[in-house]
Amino acid sequence: MTITYNLDVPHSHLKGVLSILFRWRGSVWKAVSFPLSCWLAGYYFVFCVYYFILRPYDRYIFDKVTNVLETRIDTYIPMTFILGFFVSSVLGRWQDTLKNMGWIDGTAVAVSTYIRGDDDETRAIRRTIIRYLVLCQTCVLRNVSVQVRRRFPTLEAIEAADILTPEERTLIEKTEDKYSQFWIPIVWVEEILYDARMKNKIASDFFVETIAKNIDIFRSQLQNLLKFDWVPIPLVYQQLVTFCVRLYFFICLFTRQIIKHDDQGLPESVLFWIPITTIIEFIVYM
Repeated sequence: MTITYNLDVPHSHLKGVLSILFRWRGSVWKAVSFPLSCWLAGYYFVFCVYYFILRPYDRYIFDKVTNVLETRIDTYIPMTFILGFFVSSVLGRWQDTLKNMGWIDGTAVAVSTYIRGDDDETRAIRRTIIRYLVLCQTCVLRNVSVQVRRRFPTLEAIEAADILTPEERTLIEKTEDKYSQFWIPIVWVEEILYDARMKNKIASDFFVETIAKNIDIFRSQLQNLLKFDWVPIPLVYQQLVTFCVRLYFFICLFTRQIIKHDDQGLPESVLFWIPITTIIEFIVYM
């Protein structure tokens, strides 16, 4: 879910910077707080085992192994390349989804412009066309969005919202193919346009074509939403990114420890006990 923050940061002065940096809802801090807490718990568990349980020779072996891992981890796990491509793919899908939400404004303007008349029949034609388009959008979104599905769990709920009539609901329910149900209202709209042209409610074929093009764009946008929902980013790549990121920070549990296998004891400053650089890296990658 996208969190709106525009009004909190209208300017680039210090207050605006702090407002955007320390927001909690929808923020990076909320996203990484739990996994970071789990990672820190594991880090200090290894820390305690290293300093209080392992023998000097075991520490020496531990240091040798972690040195090899730390030297070669960036070569074996190219995090920058993997996450860069993955983030660009996810952001691209998010932008395409936003563009294909099914904006009805263009079609509504064309309908109100080219279907002229103040009589009851003409007004009913305009309203019915828009209602059918809203019905089509509702049927698609309830199969894509959990929030819309909760608002309209069944066709009866859509009927109760006056977007659908009982007769129309019966016709849709008779269609067994779920995919075809999405576009039945579009077919009804095309039939209404044809009848309106035959009755001279629309002045020319060019106007009919203009309205039909807007309707086809609207339908294509909704179709793209279904494609995004049905065909996610390939599972192999999802698994690769998830595996690499988790493996990288699992190795960091050992490689980012304060290496001290001599007899000098624990670090004097408490700041040395906090892996600040790794925490920053964890926030950025996660």
